Parts: sequence; C-alpha cells; structure tokens
Amino acid sequence: MKDGAYATIFFDKLTPEEKQIVENAPRNSTELTSHEIGVLLLREKYILDKIKEYQALPPDQMITSSVMDMRVPGGRGKRKRDGANQQIGMYQKETPAQRILQLQEALNKIHGRILSAAAQMQKKEMDKLHLETEQQQLELLRIRATGEIGEPGDGDKDAVHE
Repeated sequence: MKDGAYATIFFDKLTPEEKQIVENAPRNSTELTSHEIGVLLLREKYILDKIKEYQALPPDQMITSSVMDMRVPGGRGKRKRDGANQQIGMYQKETPAQRILQLQEALNKIHGRILSAAAQMQKKEMDKLHLETEQQQLELLRIRATGEIGEPGDGDKDAVHE
C-alpha cells in the first residue's frame, strides 16, 4: 500500500480497529450507502496514519514517489534476454511536506464523498417520512369522504362505523 488514498482494501486483512471503523458506519439507510461511508472512513484512517508517518520524517528527507526504468533487450539470437541492459533510470522524489499536501487533497475529496453519502442517507430518511405523512393524509381524506373507519389489523376496511 502506498499511502491509503487509492489503496485496495481487503476486509479479511483488517485489524480489529479498522473493522470497528467499518462496523460503526451508520446503518439507518441503504446498505450500499452505509457501506460506502464505512469504506471512506477507513480510507480516511489510512491517510491520516500516513500523514502522521510523514510528519515524523525530517523535512529534508526525500521520498521516492515513482520509478521509471527503461531497458533494452540484451544479447542476440538464443542468448537474447529481455530487459538485461538498463538504459535510463528515472526516479521522482518528494519531500514529506509535498506528500502531506497531496494526502490532504485526497482527504478533502474523501470528506466531500462522506458528506455526499450522508446527504443521500438524510434525503432517503426525509423521503420516507414524507411518504408516511402523505399516506396518513390520504387515509384521513378517505375517512372524511366515505365515513368509513378501518380498524387497525382488522383486515375489513369496508366496515362502516356509526
């Protein structure tokens, strides 16, 4: 794992603390949205852990962020070996401060996604409450129009009560 921003997460390899983060995600809306929040909170933890690691490094220490190694085939005929001769090796390095800034950008994106998922959950809950209110209003209108009051659990909605 590089630093958590785009890491692949394997749930069978999580520590108990990491599993707790996923399990503590809100579960009062669809499973998909709450699962997404759990994963995002886990990614947030990975990034914050990596930021702490970079903050502990000396500010002038260089961190290799990418390596490009260009090679050419070595030998001819039966003695040919692909990639035997290195032509150019390029290494991109960054300071801990540069890496922290990149991680903070990724963290901001994750926070935005968490807020978006939470807003989805809230909208679904509000829609559910609105639907229940509309159903109650329709039932009251039906009672006013027909004079029929159905008993809860009775199953006989056509009974007329006087």
